[in-house]
Amino acid sequence: MSRRWLQVFLGALALSVAADYFLLRGQSQVALWGFDLWGFFALFGLAGCLALIAVSKALGRYWLDQGEDYYEAGDRDG
Repeated sequence: MSRRWLQVFLGALALSVAADYFLLRGQSQVALWGFDLWGFFALFGLAGCLALIAVSKALGRYWLDQGEDYYEAGDRDG
């Protein structure tokens, strides 16, 4: 990732956390302990995106990728 995109990403994350802290305090009743923490939803979204990327890369690597001779290997058998 280039340095500029990293700065944009960190700026957006900081704005999200700041908006959560300054704008959304006391406007909802919380159901779980983590919802009270400022920045929880920004970090939860980041963790969800990273998990989605990791799972899709693993799925692509171990399930979708085939060897270079995948189609030729079937021709040798019959």
